[in-house]
Amino acid sequence: MRSLVGELLRVRNQAAPPVPYSAPGRYGGASSLLGATGDETYMRAYGTNGTVFAIVSLLASTVAQPEWRLYRKPARDGRVRYTTGDQGSDQRIEVLQHHALDVWNEPNDFMTGFEFREIFMQHLELTGKGIWLIGRDPRATFPMSMWPVRPDRMTPLPSAEKFLGGWVYSGPSGEKVPLEANEVIQIRYPNPLDVYGGLGPVQSVLVDIDAARYAAEWNRGYFRNSATPGGVITVPNHLNDTEWDEFNDRWRESHQGVNRAHRVAILEYGAQWVATESSLKDMDFAGLRNVSRDVLREAWGLHKSMLGNADDVNRANAETAEQVFGRWKALPRLDRIRMVGNARFLPLFGTTGQGVELDYVNPLPDDREADNQELVAKATAAQLLLELDIFDPHDVLEICGLPDIKTVEKLAQPPPPQQPQPPPGAPTPDPAEGEQVENRIRPAITVRSATPSGMPEHDLSAVDRQWQTATDQTAAQYQRQIAPAQRQQAVDAVRNAVAAGNLAALGALVLNHAAAAELITAAMVALAATAAAQAAKEAQAQGADVQPVPPSSSQLRDVAEVTAALMAAELAVAAARHALHAYGPDKAAQQVADEVEAFLKELSDTGPRGHIAAALTVAQNKARAETITAGPECEIYATEQMDRNTCRPCKEINGHLIGSSTQPEIQALIEAYYPGGGYVGCLGGERCRGTVIGVYPARTAQDSLPALIGLLKDVPGRVNGHDHKVGAR
Repeated sequence: MRSLVGELLRVRNQAAPPVPYSAPGRYGGASSLLGATGDETYMRAYGTNGTVFAIVSLLASTVAQPEWRLYRKPARDGRVRYTTGDQGSDQRIEVLQHHALDVWNEPNDFMTGFEFREIFMQHLELTGKGIWLIGRDPRATFPMSMWPVRPDRMTPLPSAEKFLGGWVYSGPSGEKVPLEANEVIQIRYPNPLDVYGGLGPVQSVLVDIDAARYAAEWNRGYFRNSATPGGVITVPNHLNDTEWDEFNDRWRESHQGVNRAHRVAILEYGAQWVATESSLKDMDFAGLRNVSRDVLREAWGLHKSMLGNADDVNRANAETAEQVFGRWKALPRLDRIRMVGNARFLPLFGTTGQGVELDYVNPLPDDREADNQELVAKATAAQLLLELDIFDPHDVLEICGLPDIKTVEKLAQPPPPQQPQPPPGAPTPDPAEGEQVENRIRPAITVRSATPSGMPEHDLSAVDRQWQTATDQTAAQYQRQIAPAQRQQAVDAVRNAVAAGNLAALGALVLNHAAAAELITAAMVALAATAAAQAAKEAQAQGADVQPVPPSSSQLRDVAEVTAALMAAELAVAAARHALHAYGPDKAAQQVADEVEAFLKELSDTGPRGHIAAALTVAQNKARAETITAGPECEIYATEQMDRNTCRPCKEINGHLIGSSTQPEIQALIEAYYPGGGYVGCLGGERCRGTVIGVYPARTAQDSLPALIGLLKDVPGRVNGHDHKVGAR
């Protein structure tokens, strides 16, 4: 970081052009007791007046105290929502690591963030200007530090083209340091007479500060210099110099000073005493100083209780004063800092400063009454939205800032009226004229009950066990039969690349995965047959005659091929990465190869196992879907494994009616929800354990199944180029 008076010193090539704006000036007139009017005078008032000290200290420390955080702004198109604590009003996500946040909290090696903010807030309250000097490093383009600078040492350089061409820092020894405009950030209270400067409360009450100082000086002088009795001594004759000096010396020796006050005076030469002094009561300096305090508090708009004055203060007006102070004094100042930080500070970090914003944690004390009113307002808004019956309850609670509450199952409701069926022999509607579902449907589903009223309970634990067993066996076979050969191929490639001095060859490393593809294909075919038989067994338990219909091996081989290729590619990447880590100019090729081999042997089987599990899920769900749709008419529902690992979208889709097996587009409907095996909206991706189930009509009307357990209204989509609405009642 460059110092203030070293590397920051630069010589400008040309003088500043004429300025069409108002030139920098001073707001004030007569000189002050502390010296000529100016920023230095205003800052000196902090150390010479107790009321000014108390007010400025209170404001500076209060504004410096709140915690600051960095948030990423919500997407403008509204498709992505970011939330923090209040999930309704604040749709942002907190950024925990960012260089701007580091500089803001630790601006330099000598100050904490609290000290930095407290110092420039002192400058702001006293002079109306706070200056931040940005420290940079020649090796970086973004700020490395920040420093608070005395405003009286900074002079703006107006510019006709840029309005502000830069700054000049006047050092303690008189040196002048020119600074670029982007090296200085100014926060200020605007001055109506100076667009480059600022105006603080001290300037408006400087005369009153002087009056209080004069009163204090008079009181001190009274005790230091008093020679009571005071007045005029008259003598009948002229005194020569010797007599005059003798009389003065004797008078001061007998009466001047606090210890000699009120002694009886003896006058000679026919001298007489004529009293002329005004008493302290006549001067009323105590009242004068109280008036000055009131005027100073008025300039900042503070109640006396905030400064510790207890006279004429009770709990009610003290609490009110605290609320007014926080709402009308602290928060506006924090807002001003936030706006300057976001508009001037963050852009200095280039692209990393875009899309983020600084914000403070509200320092106001909790208002329980206001909290209760806010809760009632949020609950009322949520109720109104839910009554429209077109929004997802979870989304409504989130946007209203309410917690996601688990709902209990409602009592069984009568089934909705069935749609009239076309008469036998009627022509089937052209799918191009109908409405079909999108291959990738947005999982925004409103579910009224977790289990449809009257739907037979299905124990899907057997389905889960079949999938789990197949996954365990296939993963074990891969690790035992195929992974060692792939690891050896990767190790040999690393050895050859290092020996040839061509590490770039590892970027194109491709491992043989044919054996893995055959293994996964065989496992998928076997599980598909088991899953088809399980789906037929579930139908037979409901009295329906359904035969297993597993998918063809050609349908599954492509999935197995891609899965095996992904597993081999990940192993190749792991080997190449570790080779780059282990490589050194003094290491032999065999030594690097040995380290890579040891590393690959220690790799977890989590990655390959996850890929295998996902492929087997595809086989299982395709077999179940084809078996169900090939049998007699039934209603097809989405079903999920419900436990603590189930994500929210899967909980929502569970029990949702996809459609009837007789619908021409039923396969497209199923693939819209379960395109690659698991549910499309699952937060776990390929780890989803969801599937479909067929519910067959009962043999009697009394046992008929209600048509719909969840409510999904008008979710548009596209399949084969045609629109469709899913879940119409």
